[in-house]
Amino acid sequence: EIEFLNAKTTSEAIRRLMRDHDEFHWAVAWGTTNDLTQDMLRATSKFRNVTFGVAFSQTDPDVIDALVGVKHARVATKFHGGTYHPKVYCFRSKTKAAAVVGSANFTRGGLDKNHEAAVLLQGDPTDPFFRDLLNFTAESAGYGEIISKDFAAAYRLSHQRASRMP
Repeated sequence: EIEFLNAKTTSEAIRRLMRDHDEFHWAVAWGTTNDLTQDMLRATSKFRNVTFGVAFSQTDPDVIDALVGVKHARVATKFHGGTYHPKVYCFRSKTKAAAVVGSANFTRGGLDKNHEAAVLLQGDPTDPFFRDLLNFTAESAGYGEIISKDFAAAYRLSHQRASRMP
């Protein structure tokens, strides 16, 4: 089952999928606090491979702080040779899987104000597409590290420096 999404419907779909599924497998370039952040933080026990990028210090340090010590939450610090830039939100339960794949980061813009495009795919978790996507999010987690207090503090300083740059 496939459905086209824009920014608003992407946000609505992710909110529903967070509620309806047992596992989160995400690979996302950037995140900021937004309408879905509290829903995500209430569901950290569902994280399996959730990786946020920190390239160009674009991820909100408040998101990083909130994920300190969360099992299976990572920041992509080990990706070299380009930019860690995926926008994959995969969800799995015992008998069903779903994924939102498209242009939207986990940001206020990406999930509300921007002109975004994505597809929502739903099906059987044993389908080759979902197996490949789950492998992709596991590979993405391999580019990351668990978020420590020390990393969060250093990242906040990096974000402050970057925000002052033109």
